[in-house]
Amino acid sequence: MAEVPIKNEPDAPMASGAEDDDIYEDAGDLEFYTDGNNPNANQFANMYLFRVGKALYDVWSKLDDDEEITIGHIRQWYEPLADGSPGPPRMKFRLADNIPGHQPIPKEYNLNISTGVQSTYLFSEKNLDGFKSKSSDRNPAATEGIPFSILKPKPEKVDKPKYDKRQKFVPFYRKAIPKKTKIIGKVSYDLSCAPSNPEEQKYLLAMHAHETGKTTKVEIINKRQGEVINIGTNRAANWETNLIKAPAKPVKAKGQDLKAARIPENELLDLLFRAFERYQYWSMKTLRHDTKQPEAYLRTTLEKIAVLNKTGRFANLWSLRPENVRNSAKPEEMAPEFEGEEDDDMLMEDVL
Repeated sequence: MAEVPIKNEPDAPMASGAEDDDIYEDAGDLEFYTDGNNPNANQFANMYLFRVGKALYDVWSKLDDDEEITIGHIRQWYEPLADGSPGPPRMKFRLADNIPGHQPIPKEYNLNISTGVQSTYLFSEKNLDGFKSKSSDRNPAATEGIPFSILKPKPEKVDKPKYDKRQKFVPFYRKAIPKKTKIIGKVSYDLSCAPSNPEEQKYLLAMHAHETGKTTKVEIINKRQGEVINIGTNRAANWETNLIKAPAKPVKAKGQDLKAARIPENELLDLLFRAFERYQYWSMKTLRHDTKQPEAYLRTTLEKIAVLNKTGRFANLWSLRPENVRNSAKPEEMAPEFEGEEDDDMLMEDVL
């Protein structure tokens, strides 16, 4: 006998649909590196997170992801302590010489290792079998130079039902493609790198700035010729009155009338390196007076080789990045503060 449906009371609480699902149900779309008989499970449980600078990242981001490329070699050793016991591990990384992008950057890096990394995992995902992303056809088409508009199918004419204000509106949601997610491994060590030879880093940075300065060129933006006054026109009749004009009144700048030339970037970098050889910490006001450069241009160039200290005794002062500090130099701590008054209306001009 079929069950008789019972109507619920209006005020009685109703169970949500989520309570009907088993919270311990395995959806089958997440895999772990320990699943199955994986002989390399212990290796994937102790992975290294390698933090690199922008120069290295730009080179490696252009490599082909589908090829197995040896980017370098890591050497690890232990230096004994004073009592003879083994000390903490030391590591050094050397880039491979067969990659063209490694030529203009330092080759050797010292690695600082941090252990005890918590809750850091490496994930990967791909579309489930039977589902195909729309962008899979666009990548080969973009390589061949085919416009996306050709690949897009023409929409078919569909008879839309008439609008009925009594009918409930049902919003449209784009259906997501199911993904197959897998936890590849667990990160246990955090590595940060710094060039082993600061002199090489400084030389390569200066060479890059020198090459950048060579790209300056003059561009003509106006080729309009002078105007011609035709005989018999109104302008020709009034040429005597328009010939001599009163000169415009010069605008007097506040304070002393100074004029600073914006020097090329490679020359400014040389000035900054020499300044940090004399003193370790500089304020923006003192650097601006020392280099005679606009503050915006000076700050942009300074951020390439130095950092602004946020806290501590030397807060709001600039100092060189660790990879740009010369080991042989022993500068004073802080440059003397410039006591003069800056002129906000200082005139600046660009030198091409």
